[in-house]
Amino acid sequence: SPFQFEPKIFKEIERLGIPTVLFYCDNLQSHEMVREFAPYFTLNWVPELEAVELYKKQRCNYIHLPMAANPNLNKPLSREEKREVVFIGGKTPYRRWLLGSSIAQGLPLEIYGNYWRDGRTYYQLDQPP
Repeated sequence: SPFQFEPKIFKEIERLGIPTVLFYCDNLQSHEMVREFAPYFTLNWVPELEAVELYKKQRCNYIHLPMAANPNLNKPLSREEKREVVFIGGKTPYRRWLLGSSIAQGLPLEIYGNYWRDGRTYYQLDQPP
């Protein structure tokens, strides 16, 4: 996370002959990492195809490699799925509001991803005003 480091340190690491790679998987939610941090890395791993243009505009070295799943661990279930609407993704304030609003409107939505079901108050769905 940006608040955890000074980006210039990665150029110092590179000067020691050690390449650095920035993996950031939420480029379309926040352009701050691309704008303020990506130029300091030897290579940027970009999982979202739509975000490649952001790196091109900054003239950063990048490689587009989508995230993948291990088929030995993430196997399709042998039961029939009967879900109407499913969201899978990390929890952000905007998603909390959007999905909370959708559920309040009666959408039969199942939500999966980091921090949705950990019981902390901050991570509850927001109710629309």
